[in-house]
Amino acid sequence: MASLTPAVPDKAVVPANVEKVLACDLEGADLPSVDLALGLLERFTICGRSVAGDLRALCISLPEDSEARRGVQATLSEASRRLYLAPVLRGPVRLRV
Repeated sequence: MASLTPAVPDKAVVPANVEKVLACDLEGADLPSVDLALGLLERFTICGRSVAGDLRALCISLPEDSEARRGVQATLSEASRRLYLAPVLRGPVRLRV
């Protein structure tokens, strides 16, 4: 039976993917293909959801009246909202200064 949740990429792969993204020159003509960009976005999203799930599980052990717990819950609320947004498919945004 196939898993209903996507496999989380190996932790060693994440830094390499971050390097790929940071190496992109948004002002140059050498932008990655849409397919590559969406693939990286999907991998980062899967990792983010996994980390959020782990953090949510750890948060349960914090005292309910703890300031740390309230902060974690606020962060998880925002992360949950963002991690389930559909990607915006449009060309690169050029900022004018």
